[in-house]
Amino acid sequence: MSQPGDLSDEERKRLSGELKQVQDQQAEALKEGFSLGGGLGNHEQRAKLDEQAETLRQQLGVESSAPQTSRA
Repeated sequence: MSQPGDLSDEERKRLSGELKQVQDQQAEALKEGFSLGGGLGNHEQRAKLDEQAETLRQQLGVESSAPQTSRA
């Protein structure tokens, strides 16, 4: 994986766009979880989106907006 400073402008824009889409999906999944009472499927979807967002943030060299949780 390349370092955040090594990214071309085009690659940075692409990754930023992907991160924005994932963040929008996270917000929608959170809203659905509240309205439907959550559930295993919603929890798994949110966990997957959280992981995708964190990977994109690392590629972009952006600080995580959420506290890290330990995973056993």
